[in-house]
Parts: sequence; structure tokens; C-alpha cells
Amino acid sequence: MWVPLNCHSVYSFMRGTAWIEDLARAALDMGCPALALTDTDGTYGAVAFQRAMQAAGIRPLFGAEVTDPATGAHAVLLAKTLAGYGEVCRVVTDRQLDKNFSLAERLQHCGDAVIILSPDLTVIDAIARARGSGSLGIEWIRWRTGTRHDIDVWEFSRRHGIPLVASNRIFFLKPEDGHTHRLVTAIRENRLLDALPPESTASPEAWFKSPQAMKRLFRYCPQALDNTLRVAEQCDVTLPVGQLQHPPFPLPEGITHARRLRELAWRGARRRYRPLTRAVRDRLEYELDVIGRMDFASYFLLVWDIVEEAHRRGILTVGRGSAANSLVCRVLGITEVDPIRHNLYFERFLNLERSDFPDIDIDFPWNRRDEMIQYVFDRYGSEHVALISSHIHMRGRSTLREVGKALGLAAVDIDKLTRNLPHSAHVDNLDAVRDAVPECRDLPLDEEPYRSVIEQAAKVEGVPRHLSIHCGGIVVSPGRITDLVPLQTTPKGFVVTQLDMYPVEDLGLLKIDLLAQRGLAVEIDTVRWVRERYGAAPDFDRIDPVTDDKTRALIMRGNTIGCFYIESPSMRNLLQKLKVDSFEELTAASSIIRPGVASSGMMQAYIRRHNGKEPVTYLHPKLEAVLAETCGIMIYQEDVIKVAHAIAGMGLGEAEGLRKCMSKKRDWERMETYRERFLSGAKQNGVAGATALEIWRQIESFAGYSFCKAHSASFALESYRAAYLKAHHPAAFMAAVLSNEGGFYDACAYTEEARRLGLDILPPHVNHSRYHFTAERVDAVRVGLMQVKGLSRGGIESILRAREARRFDTLHDFMERVPLEEPELDSLIYCGALDGLGPSRPVMLCEMMKWCRNLPRTKNKSQKPLPLARGGRRWVVPELKEYDARACGLADLETLELMVKAHPMSLFGITEKTWPRGFIRAKDLATTRRKFVTMTGLLVTYKSTRTTKGELMKFVSLEDPTGIFEVTLFPKVYRKYGHLLRGKGPFIVKGQVEEDSGNRTVTALWVNDGWGTG
Repeated sequence: MWVPLNCHSVYSFMRGTAWIEDLARAALDMGCPALALTDTDGTYGAVAFQRAMQAAGIRPLFGAEVTDPATGAHAVLLAKTLAGYGEVCRVVTDRQLDKNFSLAERLQHCGDAVIILSPDLTVIDAIARARGSGSLGIEWIRWRTGTRHDIDVWEFSRRHGIPLVASNRIFFLKPEDGHTHRLVTAIRENRLLDALPPESTASPEAWFKSPQAMKRLFRYCPQALDNTLRVAEQCDVTLPVGQLQHPPFPLPEGITHARRLRELAWRGARRRYRPLTRAVRDRLEYELDVIGRMDFASYFLLVWDIVEEAHRRGILTVGRGSAANSLVCRVLGITEVDPIRHNLYFERFLNLERSDFPDIDIDFPWNRRDEMIQYVFDRYGSEHVALISSHIHMRGRSTLREVGKALGLAAVDIDKLTRNLPHSAHVDNLDAVRDAVPECRDLPLDEEPYRSVIEQAAKVEGVPRHLSIHCGGIVVSPGRITDLVPLQTTPKGFVVTQLDMYPVEDLGLLKIDLLAQRGLAVEIDTVRWVRERYGAAPDFDRIDPVTDDKTRALIMRGNTIGCFYIESPSMRNLLQKLKVDSFEELTAASSIIRPGVASSGMMQAYIRRHNGKEPVTYLHPKLEAVLAETCGIMIYQEDVIKVAHAIAGMGLGEAEGLRKCMSKKRDWERMETYRERFLSGAKQNGVAGATALEIWRQIESFAGYSFCKAHSASFALESYRAAYLKAHHPAAFMAAVLSNEGGFYDACAYTEEARRLGLDILPPHVNHSRYHFTAERVDAVRVGLMQVKGLSRGGIESILRAREARRFDTLHDFMERVPLEEPELDSLIYCGALDGLGPSRPVMLCEMMKWCRNLPRTKNKSQKPLPLARGGRRWVVPELKEYDARACGLADLETLELMVKAHPMSLFGITEKTWPRGFIRAKDLATTRRKFVTMTGLLVTYKSTRTTKGELMKFVSLEDPTGIFEVTLFPKVYRKYGHLLRGKGPFIVKGQVEEDSGNRTVTALWVNDGWGTG
């Protein structure tokens, strides 16, 4: 018998947790009493490993194989105790973060709680001299050594009294998996597979050998196998999965967290609620009692402190998610939505049966979030705070690209295979994708070398590629982070936890989401511009945009492009269908647009019932009290909890477990257990089987997509503020939207929206533009220098600094005062940002090129060029005419990715004044009496989806100079014409006008990529 002490998972050959589960099965089949997971320079799979081993009845051993970056030596570290595991985590952290890491030197400082095994006798000798031979062993890997080395190892072991420990480095389960391991290594190291040196990969012998095979290998020294059992017996570690690690929050001596939270909560309640009603008092006392009994007071105080600091710095925040259900969060200023006024369900956020931390998500402006993350590090210390990683796996298109590169395919050949693949495509179903997706009908799946690439890619799809940063997760620990989790850097240099968010949460560590949002930055920038221009600005502490007539009208019309969360085509259509005219209606709209509600048919039912076209009914009388507010339809996550409680008699904790199971794909397998519990509970409550099944179907359709009502309400509040700013300050608002480069659409679409609002678009210019887009007048938006392609941030700052002294008079004046590279000057001239400083753009381009060619060959950018003369004669620049309107438009698109003076359709001779005969304009679609129309436009955005029968269809947004119109391609038409929908167009569409609750769209019958575009 023996114990495998050196098994690897992530970044060796791992498909999620499947490889770990395969390890457990193999160890069980071979009768191994214990198994050690020792990832290379990491503990990536530790939590999943513990679960898999415990499920298999095998004792898990925890550690890591740590390498020396300079010498290539390695050592296996195994934790005897939980404290020893923390030491392993810190060694791994040092290996990952210390550029001067020395394996032998670092291991000399490890305590006796860590067993160290190494095949490198130099490393063993250095450690033994420094700390003695206790907890030290020689890792003996027989298949990688010769007879001479074996003799040396025996002699060293006998002379120093350090035991030999049999080892078999396991990087893959079976010998035939070795090729896949080499392919993954080539991808990780960005090398060609054929050029991969042998030392970069594990040996072909690094597969999981049976005890019999190991017995044969070590037949001359059976005690080495026995020593693996002795090592395993010394290791007794159980990771604290499910044990909450309550975060720190410093307080004066004698004051408890619960007391401080209560003081702050009542102070905030008295400020926000005047008078302080009985309902507020009772709700606040109830919530404080639950928080106190759950021992979560320090958590609430920590988040309150972050938000308070943000507000002290003038940083706008939005607390969203289920936290907005909490009155405590509102009176602390963490959230803004009133949970009493809007009937929000506290138990969705927190109840006494909950076993983990509730989520409190805080949004910051995208350009201020890093500042607040740094505050958390400064407040609690880098030993207690870390960013959370996200494990990026190879999926679909990325797998094909990576494998293609490793096999030596040219970029153009890889692009031929991948460019039209949907992001959701998997390597193992490309034949089905080719048959179903019209844009993919020409995929060369059966040709070489693509067939070989696909065959290899299928073997590595799902393998981890690298670590990135979680979108907003930050962990705060009461002890050192590295007691439980090692740290390392991402490819971009950020220090993150090696475990991603789920294992971090499983270990009981507090994860706070400090998220970046562009909508808040848009609001801040708009308000700042209005204040600068008028001396006063909208104050949403005093203004209620929900009651503003212009704002309500804008939302009801769906004129919400640029407005946070309510600007997508489907959302704008929904606003029109529902005729949204209140906060409650917008809150509901924000939730029913989610795929879980929409795909189940409940969205359509809600629209009909809301508009009085269908009576409100309930599947069971018990649901009337639960779903009266939502027309008898489940649209919020809270509805799931309430329905499970009312129909199946589930307790709040159990119902929340059902809700949570649906929200996390990793728990999807538990749905069947909940299904049986729900149906049996419904039967006991007297609910008919068919009725219970239909209610369950509606619950199940929510899986992973529904919003909680509080989250929708938080979004609705921000959406109303954005709509108010657009309605009252359109120039400042659209400038802010463009400046923050966020939202559903690109800069060209937002520019055209500004033009439709009656705003002038002013070109970028070195004498007028700032870095960002600006509202130069109340009816004009100036394009910012940030939009000029190829112009660096440093170049823009140089321009703005030079302009502070005086404006630029001529091209030569500009080039003398601003040291820019030739490509930057080229872009500025070509897009018109230097218009007026020379006779014409072509002349200025010639002058610029001669200027740059005459520059001395020096790295000193501030040095002026030599005189523009040779042999006493000056350069003579020919007289060249200015570009015509079409050439200027093309220059705009190339350098700005938008057009300043006209809609891009003007390049095809189509303007509002020169409309093609027989075509309907977008702005006339709502009033036309035609049943069938012909329209044309450029592609703005699209969405592919499936019908209830599983057939692919497509929704397309097209834009002409008068507006945006929506086109639906049902499966038959999509199969016939979908392959034409590549690029921006313009496209010609013939179709039938469809009207739904006042909203008009076009159902395509014929599509062409017309107007000579191919």
C-alpha cells in the first residue's frame, strides 16, 4: 500500500473539478487510504478536493509543489495541521510575489507543522542544516533517475538519517493523456507544440500508477512506500468550510459591534423618517435583532464605513441587490430605496436560517472605484484584504484560437474558423452550430488543418487558462488572508487570491462586491457640467424625478437611449408596451425583462394583464395574497420564496436555499431534490398535482436569471435620475454618456441619438476640445480628443497644457509646441482637429510629413526639426484642395468611429432630404398605414435567441438618419438571409409591420445587404 503525495490539478490538466473527482475515483479504485493534492505553486483546487475526497471516503492531504524559478528545483510541502496549511499558503504566496524567491532559503524558515519532501539533495541539505531533519524527507521518483543517482540518494539518506519517500508526480490519469498535457503546457507558455522543450512538461510517466506498479518500481526499497503511509498519518487538516470568518471593525474598548450598529441605525432612522412611525420602529428593531443574533454587526459597520468614506470624498454610490430589502441598510445610507414604502421583503436578504453572509453590493463610478478599494486596503491592511480572482477557462472560440496558435496556424486561418462563431458555441457541437447558425454555414469543419485543430481543442475545452480579477470582489479577513488562501498576480500585475469567489465564500471569508458602474459617472459628469454653467445643479435629495412630467413622458415613449439599464432595444420596447408611468411599473419592467421571466412566457402574460387585455388569475387561491401586486405573475426572486412558503410549506431558510440553488449553476444538480420537496409539500397542503407542476415550471424558469425586487428598485431609482437628466439637460447628458464610453451602444449610435435630440455635433479641434466630450452649448456637443484613434493620453495632455498659454495659430505653431509622433499628427489632421491652421487637410498632411522626415534622429521629442530647406531652397508644398463631404465622412469613421456632420447613411447618398422612393423612414414607422414596408439602415445591435421549439431567430436594431427601428427575423427567414447580416451594412429589409400594445416593429420577409456593399 502507498499514498500518492504529489498530485496536480489546475494549470496541469484539469477540467473544472472533474479532474479532482477523477482523482478521487482512481484513488478509491486502487485502495489508497489518503491522497495529497499538491498543485504547482498553488492550492487552487483545495476546497473542491476536500469535498471530493470526503465524498469518496478518502482522507485528503493538503499542500503544494513549490518550484525555484532560478534553478528549477522543487519541493513538496504537506500541511500537518491547519496552521501548517497557512504556512504552505504563505510559502506559495512568496513564490508568486517575490521576484528574488529562493526555494532553499525560504523553506529553512518553515516550522515543524509542514512536511517538506524534495528530490533535490542540495535543497534537502540546506534545510537540514538550518532547521534539522525533522519533518523532512527525500522525494524519490524512480522513473526520472538512473542507477548512479539512486545510489547517491540511498547514501545521503543513510548518512543524514533523512527518510526516503516514494513519489509519483501525477499530472494526468492515464498514459494517453500525456499529449493533452503537453498541448495545455504549450498554450500556457505561448509556444508552438512542436517547439516545446521536454523540461517544460511533466514526464510521460507522470500518470496515476497502481500500488502494484509502484511496488515493482520500488522493489529494491519497499520502506520508501511505507514512508508515504507514515507521512500521511502525520497530516490531519480539515479546511474550515462553512465556518464564517467574521470581519474586523475596530471600536473603542467597551463598545460592542451590535451597540455601535444600533446607535448608527437609530440616528439614521430619525434623520430619514419624520415622523418616526410605528412601522419604521418595529421593522428596525426586528432587523437589528436578526443581525445581532446572526453576529453580522461588524459586517454592516464595515460596509457603512466604506460608503461613509466615499460620501466624504464626494463619490456617488448605489447599494443594490438584496441589501435594498433592508431598512438598516437604508438608514445607514448604504442603500437608497425605501423598503417600507415599496414593500420589500427583508427575509430575501437575511433570515435566521441563513448560513452565509448576505450580499451587500455597492456600485461606484467606474473611474473612482479603485480609489475606494485602496481605502479598504489602507484601513484594514494588506494582510487582511485581497482582491478575488476569477479563473478564466478556455471556452469555444478561445479554445480554438489557443489550440490553433499552439499547432502553428496563421492568424488569418484561425480567424476564418472562429470569427463568426457565437460566444456560446462549444467545440464539441460545431457541426450543430454550422447547421443552425446561418452566419456559420461556411465553417470549414471538415477541412485540414481545421479538423485536427477541432479534435485537439475538444480535449482541452474547459481547462483553466489564467487568473483574472473578479469584477468587484474583495475579501476582508479577521486574520491573515494567507492563513487560508495564497495570493498571486494576474497577467496584468494585480495581486489576487488564488481561489475564486465560490471557494473563498466556502471558507467562510467575507466577500464584498465593490463594483464599477458607468451610469453613476454619467450622472456625476452631467450634474458637474450643469453646475459649472448655471451655478446650480439638480439635487436628487430634493428632486423626485418620478414625479417630473418630462421624465415620465420620456420613459413612457421609450426614448431612453443612454439611460442606465433601460436603454436596450428590448427594454425600450417594453417601456412602450407597458406605458410605464410609475416607479413600481419601472421596477417590474426591470425584472420581467430578465431571460428567466421572458423565456417562460410570464413576461407576455404580465404585459397583457397590466394592459387589461387578460384577466388576472391565480393558479391557486393561496397565491392571491402573495402575487396580487404583480398581476398573479412571479417576476421577482422574492416571489419564489413566498410561493414556496405558501404552496409547499417551506421554511424561509429552505425557500431561500431553493432560490439560491437556482441562482448558482454550481448548485443546479440540487434542483431535483428541491423539486421533490416542493411537490410533496404542495400535495400535503392540498394543492393538485397538475397545479403544483405548473407552479414548479414557472419557478424553474427563473434559474439563474431573475432579479430580486430590491435590486430592480435600486436600478429603477438610478434609471429615473438618468432619464431626468436626459430630459432636462440633453447636451450635458449625451456628452457624459459619450465621455464614459459605456452603455449598450457604440459612440456612433450615441452621436446619432444626440443629433435626433436636436443637438449639433461639433468636431474635435485642438483649440476647442477637451479630453472628454463636452456640452459646448446647451444645444451642442463637442467631440473630445479622447475619440481620436491613435492619439495617446500623454499626447492629449501635451495639447491641453500648451493651449493653456495660448491657442494654436498655424500647423507649424502646433507642431513646434506639442511633441507628437507622426501617426498622432496624421490622425489629428485627417479627422479635422487642425482645420483652420492650414490651407487644407491634404496640404497639412504634406507639411506634417516633411516636418517629421526632417526631425533629427534623437529620442528627445522636444527637440525642434531642422529648417525646412535643402540647398538654400524651402520645401514647396503643392496646392491641394480640401476633402469633399464624402471624404470627410470617411475620415470621421476611420479616425473617430462616428460622423460629425451627417449620418453614415449619407455616404450612400441617403439623407432625410434624399430618401429612396418607396422606402419608409424609421420615424414614420409608428404612423404609417402600410401593412408591408421596405426600410433601410445600418446595424446598431442585435440579439440571437431561440423559440420555444429551440429554433434560432434574431432581433436586429437598424438605424437610418431619422431613428432606430427593430426588425425580427423568425427562424425561416433567419435561415435564409441570416448569413448576409455581417458587418454594419447598410441593409435593406422588406417586411410586415407588427403592432403590440402601441409598439411597432418589422417582421422581416426579405433581407439584403444592399446599396452596393456586397
